[in-house]
Amino acid sequence: MTEEVALRRYEDFLIGKKDFQLKSPSFVEKKVNIKKGTVDEIDMLRDAKLSKEKDALAIIRYAITGILGWTPDEAFYYFNEKTLKALKLEQVCKHIEFPKDLKPKVDYWWYIYKAFPAQVKYNPNERVLNLYRQMVKNEIKHFPKGVFEGQEGSDKLNLILHYFITENIPASTIEDLYDAFGNRAEAVKFLKEGKLYHAYKDKYSSPLDWLHDSLGEDANNLYYRFQQFNELFPKVEKELKAKKKLEGKKNKITSTN
Repeated sequence: MTEEVALRRYEDFLIGKKDFQLKSPSFVEKKVNIKKGTVDEIDMLRDAKLSKEKDALAIIRYAITGILGWTPDEAFYYFNEKTLKALKLEQVCKHIEFPKDLKPKVDYWWYIYKAFPAQVKYNPNERVLNLYRQMVKNEIKHFPKGVFEGQEGSDKLNLILHYFITENIPASTIEDLYDAFGNRAEAVKFLKEGKLYHAYKDKYSSPLDWLHDSLGEDANNLYYRFQQFNELFPKVEKELKAKKKLEGKKNKITSTN
């Protein structure tokens, strides 16, 4: 369906001529099982979904600027559930994909940002940091489910870590950070105090690993290995002493016999 056809269908729907529905592009076969389909069929369904979203966004732009006469900035701040229903956009908005940390029935501004990405000022990094600030203030109990999944999720988690470091850990150099995170017990303690322990523990085996991964090109591989050795050495030393002590007992028993 072209955007022009989608807009005509929406206009007919507004005046009560017919029900509204965004149709799939003509290249999409109706009998495709997304669980059992081939790679090409799954790609076809993905393209169809993107096509429907494109048409939906064109309708939202028309409704906002053509019907309401709002600017994108005005819509970004004032668009809400009442406005969405007044414009009969319920079926349209179902085709807009949302990030995992946002909710379609709460974050109405997302529809506007998607429709007018060049005209609306929105900083996704600031959104993530605001979530973390809410956590720290006990305004929310946990991060939204799935928000840290995938590479995009890892980037968000690292952004929060760097914010936490800036606000809480005095460090003049990268090596200072490795020293702070190299002490596992202390690092776990301050991450728990900063309400970040549960956010990272499923992704990394230690706070040091999280720090090292988050630093990207600024990471110091040599100092990272050094801190790993410092963490591992006491355990190895303890095991060697225990082994030596056990061998000493065995030798004593043998000599006695």
